[in-house]
Amino acid sequence: MKNNKILNVGFITDQGFPSGTATTNRNISLAIGLIELKQKITIFCIRPTEKKQNQINKEISGVFKDINYVYTPGTVFWPDNKLLKLLVTIKGIIGFYFHFNKINRVSKFDFIICTTSNYFINYLFVKLFKKNGVKAVTVGDEYPHVYRNRSSYPEWFVKFYLKNHFKMFDGMIIMTNHLFSYYEKLISKGSPLIHIPMTVEPERFQTNVEESPIKEDYIAYCGNIGQNEKDGVTILIEAFGLIKQNYEKLKLVIIGGTNPSIQELKFNELKLLTRKYNVENDVIFTGKIHRDEMPKYLCHAKILALARPDNIQGQGGFPTKLGEYLATGRPVVITPVGELKEYLTDGFNAYLAEPGSAISFAQKMKTVLDNPGKADQVGKEGQKLANTVFNYKDQSEKLYNYFLHF
Repeated sequence: MKNNKILNVGFITDQGFPSGTATTNRNISLAIGLIELKQKITIFCIRPTEKKQNQINKEISGVFKDINYVYTPGTVFWPDNKLLKLLVTIKGIIGFYFHFNKINRVSKFDFIICTTSNYFINYLFVKLFKKNGVKAVTVGDEYPHVYRNRSSYPEWFVKFYLKNHFKMFDGMIIMTNHLFSYYEKLISKGSPLIHIPMTVEPERFQTNVEESPIKEDYIAYCGNIGQNEKDGVTILIEAFGLIKQNYEKLKLVIIGGTNPSIQELKFNELKLLTRKYNVENDVIFTGKIHRDEMPKYLCHAKILALARPDNIQGQGGFPTKLGEYLATGRPVVITPVGELKEYLTDGFNAYLAEPGSAISFAQKMKTVLDNPGKADQVGKEGQKLANTVFNYKDQSEKLYNYFLHF
């Protein structure tokens, strides 16, 4: 890094911290990279993320890997009552104003990265940033939620959102080249965009990994099980059912929880599928686990699987979990939707199955299990990709230079 200017950068998120979703891991990897470049980082969680019956994040503020963070509502617990949810949302907005101004008076923010998608909340925040001379940057990790789920919103709001939301920001961080072309038409002319692909911290999956938490051999998937259609979890279960009879002790481990309001429904849907394909006793649901627990589950798997269908979400996005999969050096079976095919080659650094086909996915998993020596080689080639192209260090320096040239 030639320039030694120290920037004060904030992240706004509505996801859990320090343990959460793909967005959380993306924020952490970029934040750690910027901190290693001597930058100041604060992460603001503007809404609670925990339920008391399945709590992972416990502190309302603290320091994680030198990242300062705070839950601005003053609580990590998300209520069940709709009125209380509204009140805690308002409290989170007011709390953000308080914490932002408190920090900004001591050390002025240079940039705030908004990873939230709510138009009205972002509008309020951006007004605050402009008043204080702070640059507001948004992200494009997939297509806008109003575009992906168009039928869930009035058409007038979809048009209003797409026309106005992204224009309020000063810049944008884009996950894929495909999304770059899409978003450059929605953001204000002259606002700089930067392509930062998926990022991962390789060392997290390559040092001091504990012994396997599962006694039997297993195939693993990690993600939000409420996103069955996004990640193809239903296809994965069907594919596992097709090969299970050939591998008596093999298990399928599904790692992750979901939105508490839909958790029981989605979980029951998956349980019904395990019965349908006669693998009810061979599929293990771990529920939500802490970020620090993830490496030991992934690093000991025989296969790391992701059966994404070729839908609008898959075409536009790029799964952050792929970086974690590759970093382990374990063989990955995946469907090459969107821009994945630009990085992955079948039988070289991953195993590529036909999207939407449980039969194709099953065949690829069987190929891995029947040829462990070759599969290990493929896994190591995938690991090289995580160590280079997707390494958080290189991408964070790229982001830092982007900020300097605003």
